[in-house]
Amino acid sequence: MELTKEKAQRIASGPALPTRAFIGGQLCYASVGAKFETINPANAQVIANDTHCTGTDIDKAVTAARRSFNDGSCSRAGPEYRKKTLLRLAALIRENTAELAVLENLNSGKTKTDCLHEIGNEVADHVQWYAELADETFGKVAPTGEKAMALVVKEPSGVVGLILPWNFPLLMAAWKLASALDTGCSCIVKKAEHPPLAALKLAQLAQESGGPDGVLSVVVGVKETTGQAMWRHHDINIICFTGSTKVGGYFLRYAGESNPKSVVLEIGDKRQFIILDDADLTDDLNEHETTAAFWTSGQTCSANIRQIVDAKIADSFLDKVIVRAKAYRAGDRFDPSCDTGAIVPQEHMAA
Repeated sequence: MELTKEKAQRIASGPALPTRAFIGGQLCYASVGAKFETINPANAQVIANDTHCTGTDIDKAVTAARRSFNDGSCSRAGPEYRKKTLLRLAALIRENTAELAVLENLNSGKTKTDCLHEIGNEVADHVQWYAELADETFGKVAPTGEKAMALVVKEPSGVVGLILPWNFPLLMAAWKLASALDTGCSCIVKKAEHPPLAALKLAQLAQESGGPDGVLSVVVGVKETTGQAMWRHHDINIICFTGSTKVGGYFLRYAGESNPKSVVLEIGDKRQFIILDDADLTDDLNEHETTAAFWTSGQTCSANIRQIVDAKIADSFLDKVIVRAKAYRAGDRFDPSCDTGAIVPQEHMAA
């Protein structure tokens, strides 16, 4: 898809940036009127004042999710219904790739090229993959004697809370959200405060795709209030979190102090790039090494932040890394010639 700098700037300066939470099929402000500033990490300017959801808003979202789950409009519908709905969502993502990419670009610091690729290809394809899986998932017939029958039936778990990171805003949402919706669960997505805009737009597209009210809600707020309210909620069945190991540990405790709910954690990681003395220091190796370290300004859990190199070839290896690193171009994130964007959280930049 072609997205010129001029078109991207028109979308970015549009009057209707998504700033309200999406709960129970409706856009809404926080119950107490709280807001927080959404910052453009490239220039530290305020993009918008977003709704800051608190415990009352989480209660509202969980109530809507539970109601939609219990009425069976999605949870007990035939798999062909969920398949059709998710396929429509995948199509809408492709149709709105330009707008979604600009919203993510504005708010996450990622380059326009990365945003277009991730949203138009990976996000849409992931939703479509799970749509195609909806009527291809089967239970089992257990072996018994001839006078008995035993069936293993797969059923949706209920209300699922998804607490997502800021570095891959829509891609992480698609990974978790598509699988939960595919099985008939009702979902509440809590986006990180750094890049909420694209996820709020995604919620509107999901509603447009034909999903019933309450099956998907998107709330926004800081982890100390919004996130903790979700983890401690007694009517959420499963919670999924991607983020730091430290916060994951807190949330295990919160879950245990509530229902206790099932917990799925994808927590902190960094990689090492190991070069042995018989390695062929080709340009291809150098490209992989530097991309793994510097892609998205190193803001990925799989970034190779440590290079372990045999002393015999360390100097030659370092020379190549320096040349390639100097070739990286930072600048206007709407410029397709830029290789890397901004560091997102200000505290990371200052560290």
